[in-house]
Parts: sequence; C-alpha cells; structure tokens
Amino acid sequence: MLMSGSVSRKTIGDKELRDLGTNLPFTREPDLGLALVVKSYLDELSNEPSKRQDITRWFNYVTDMEGDLQKAWKMWACVNAGVQAAETSIIGESVKKMFRNADKWLQEKIATAAASNGLV
Repeated sequence: MLMSGSVSRKTIGDKELRDLGTNLPFTREPDLGLALVVKSYLDELSNEPSKRQDITRWFNYVTDMEGDLQKAWKMWACVNAGVQAAETSIIGESVKKMFRNADKWLQEKIATAAASNGLV
C-alpha cells in the first residue's frame, strides 16, 4: 500500500512504520528450532506407540510446543495450497501429486497424534 501510494507515509508515525516492517513475514531467518521440533515430532509418530518418547523433555526451552506445531501445520497447508493452485505450466502434475501424497501422510500423522491425545 505504501509503495503504490494508497497510503500517505506522512499520516503514519515512525513507531507504526517500524512495527509494520518488523512484523512482516519472512523478515527473520527461518526458525531452525521449529524445524527440529517438527522433525523430532514426526519421527516419534513414525515409531511404534510403545517406543515413542515424550519430545517435550528434549526441548525444555520451548514454551508452547503444541502451538508451534499448529503454526507449522498451517504453514504447510498454505504451501500445499499454493502448489495445488499453481498452473501446471509452472508446477507439473507430478510435483503436485507428491505434495498431495505428503499432505495425506501428514494428515494421517496428525490424526494419530490427536487420537493418542498428546504430543506423541
């Protein structure tokens, strides 16, 4: 909006502009910690139920693991939706199928976790 001239910068304060800039997505480096939590979580869900471990003990610095995992699932859903919506000339049907298969696998894992009523 600022670049197209739809909004006047003179009517917005410095603090609001700074807050807007720092809250834009993808302004910070990817969160390696979340990637490790997601990988560990999915690895444990892939184990037999009797062999699963509580990953919350591995990441004692995480304050809201369930909330962070929900963010990861939402981000995946957005990426998958974008891939599925893309024209076939941009993203081929074989790639779309791989994403659909990965999404089906992930949804099954999430349902398994929900059925166990816990993080693993």
